[in-house]
Amino acid sequence: MPRMRKVVPPLFFLILILSGCSPRSLPQPELPVNVLLYQGQRARVSGEKFLVVLGRRKFRLSSPVVFYAQRGRKYYSLDLGEVHQKNLSLSGEEFLLKKGETLHLFHGRYSSLERAREEISKLGEGVVVVLWEKESKGIRVKLGKKWYEAEEFRVLPESGFLSLEGKKFRGNFLIRETARGLEVINRLGIEKFLKGCGEGWKNLPLEAAKALTLVLRTNALARGFPLRAEDFGYTGLEGERADFSKAVDATRGLVLLYGGKLRPIPYTLSCGGETEDLGLPYLRRFRCWQRARAVLTSDPPHYSPGLSILEALGILVVEDEDGPLSQSQAQQWLWNFSRFVSAPKFYPVEGEGKRAFLMALGRTLMKLKPGETPEPLEYLLDASIINEDDLREDKITQGDAASFLYSSLAYLKAVPWHRGRVKVIQGKVTVDGHGVEEPILFRVNKQGIIPASVLLVFHGEEISYLKGPSGEISALMGDGFSGAGEELVWRKRYSLDSLKARLNYFFPVGEVQNLTVKERYPSGRVKFLEVEGEREFYILNEEEIRKFLALPSTWFFVDREYDEDGNLEGLFFIGVGKGSGAGLCLMGARRMALEGENFRRILSRFYKMEIKGVEIAGKRKRGH
Repeated sequence: MPRMRKVVPPLFFLILILSGCSPRSLPQPELPVNVLLYQGQRARVSGEKFLVVLGRRKFRLSSPVVFYAQRGRKYYSLDLGEVHQKNLSLSGEEFLLKKGETLHLFHGRYSSLERAREEISKLGEGVVVVLWEKESKGIRVKLGKKWYEAEEFRVLPESGFLSLEGKKFRGNFLIRETARGLEVINRLGIEKFLKGCGEGWKNLPLEAAKALTLVLRTNALARGFPLRAEDFGYTGLEGERADFSKAVDATRGLVLLYGGKLRPIPYTLSCGGETEDLGLPYLRRFRCWQRARAVLTSDPPHYSPGLSILEALGILVVEDEDGPLSQSQAQQWLWNFSRFVSAPKFYPVEGEGKRAFLMALGRTLMKLKPGETPEPLEYLLDASIINEDDLREDKITQGDAASFLYSSLAYLKAVPWHRGRVKVIQGKVTVDGHGVEEPILFRVNKQGIIPASVLLVFHGEEISYLKGPSGEISALMGDGFSGAGEELVWRKRYSLDSLKARLNYFFPVGEVQNLTVKERYPSGRVKFLEVEGEREFYILNEEEIRKFLALPSTWFFVDREYDEDGNLEGLFFIGVGKGSGAGLCLMGARRMALEGENFRRILSRFYKMEIKGVEIAGKRKRGH
């Protein structure tokens, strides 16, 4: 008797259509991705029930196993490490590095160490070479009571999830031999991979998270080599969050295309206010927020901050720090000081030299703050304004006298720093309604107040300032991390020794003598930075700047720090933003999402690209 065919009533299709669950929208297979989880000498893998596959052999296990990389002596190989050149030619083959990527290139097998070294000598400078001495079977694992060796193993879950060093992951593992030991590759579907990237995006509104998932999906599918887990913030099951997974599901299969092609596209945590297109045709420059800022510059008049503060207050002007102090100068400076601190009586300088100046200063201070010590010089010693060495020579310079006066102001706690609010309108800076014209600049560090040549100020922030004798603003002090949270204002200081050590790790610069910004993008980001070394000059591009100097972004200014003798002792960077500053700005996307914009509108602000569905199993996924 023939089997009867089951008839589906037409009403069933009507319900599917009305509910949005047409046969075409049923779940489809995911495009696979390979993610590099680990690189090293040993890897511990476990799971509830899993298979270790070696060729046609399958080992069914539930207890953890450890894979070991091993060293042999059958042949030598070269791993070209991190290549910083734009083009590299080896044995007639040319390797072209794409913008924004670092390649680990594998090149050749050699029967002797001498032959491998001969190849190294042809590579030239700028390439990190690792000699790899190994056998043809470089991974060992004990399965049951026997040891097995192979160049690669596959690990497949039969139930539950696989774990690497205690962290759970979806999909399966490929464990293979490389020049740097063994690699553990996580192979899984793209959508599952994206859900494992959610841990770093806890506070993104849904529409901003949707925009991010398109960027991550596009980048993951555009790369032709294993993805690095840290580049995407991928942490497996522990990184999955319900809110981010919702964004992944809502944009399933959608990517950004330019000219019908997938391309790796940049994004940034915070653009600092304005994104940059980096000269790429599919990126837009976009201002995420309108908070005005200004960069103030000044040449510090002195390396000693005290001398500059006295000049800003109008108490004195030091013409030559090492030049002699005349009696008329001493008389005028002490008169100005007495008037500034409202001393009830001015004590004139009787005679020339250091003792005469200090005696008059001591009497003035004793009148202001009477003490038990009757001798003016002893009073200055007790107040730590001078020390015994100051009394051994009678000569006094202009710099000496100014230092004694500044120490006296500090002792009296009489340096009148005011607090005011900054306004930046069309590039003009005012503080508490007063115009700011060529002020002396200061900055605070661990040692205290130091002179500065660059200061970044924001509209609406509070700042410390000094007034000159006519009431004008004569000095400003950057004393905190200004700017709103989304701008991510940052500071970083390098001593010359630490800067030398860092840069010489990448290229032979020797002693670092200076850093100079050679070119900026229209948004203000540094495009090229010149490193002046004792041996030669190097020009760094924006990617190298962030990597070699470990800076959060390339929107920055460089200030130089000197000791009191005028010797360069460090470099100070102050900037805004975090990341490349190009493409989707997550701080800007967050703001737009909170203002009601959807993910399509958000992405259109940053990219000139189409939103399309990727092809899966020969069919095109329908757009959402």
